[in-house]
Formats: sequence, structure tokens, C-alpha cells
Amino acid sequence: MKQRIEASQLQELTPEQQEKLRAWWKPRQGDLFTSLDSSVRVKYVIDVDKEGYIYGGRDWHPKSECLPLLNIGQMLQLIDESGFYARYQYMVGHSRNSCLPSDFCDQLWNDVREIL
Repeated sequence: MKQRIEASQLQELTPEQQEKLRAWWKPRQGDLFTSLDSSVRVKYVIDVDKEGYIYGGRDWHPKSECLPLLNIGQMLQLIDESGFYARYQYMVGHSRNSCLPSDFCDQLWNDVREIL
């Protein structure tokens, strides 16, 4: 099962949605991020400074130019904080006995896009 969104999916967001996602995202070590311009490939967050820059291994990148590659947990957190989590509690709670749909990550992403 797919565990996180792909960089190409971030291009589906409007500029306003991108800004809302950046405002929500609190970069932590180990997160994956990218930029919509082609100069920044997928990178791991190694460090974050208080000035709004993210260190991705070789260079510091302004957070204002980066977007997170959200994983399932981050998307569920965003959905929960937005008050739309109830419909997923059933699916996640019952996944111990059965499998989540193979497109669960993409379903979450569609809902995140609507929330943003």
C-alpha cells in the first residue's frame, strides 16, 4: 500500500492551498519535502531553524518554497485537526481485522485537498 503522497500530487493544489499546507506543516526531522520548482528533489528534513529554513542534507531551503510529502499519519492528523476524522475512525479501527483499501492514501489526499 502506498504510504505517502507523491511530489506530482502537490501540483494539484492551488497557490492558496499550498500556503495553507505550509502554514499547517511543522517540519520535523525525518519528514520528506520537495519544492514545486525542479531544483529541489525529494529530501529528508535533517534540521529546522527558527528563521523558517529547512536543512535537506546539502543546503538550507526556505520553508516558503517547500511542501511536505505527507504520509498517511500526517494526513489523518490534518483531517483530525480539521474536524473531519470521524469517517476514518471506522476504517482505521477495523483495519486490524481486514486490509485498508489499496488506494487509502489517495482517498486521504483527496480529502486533504478539500480541507485545504
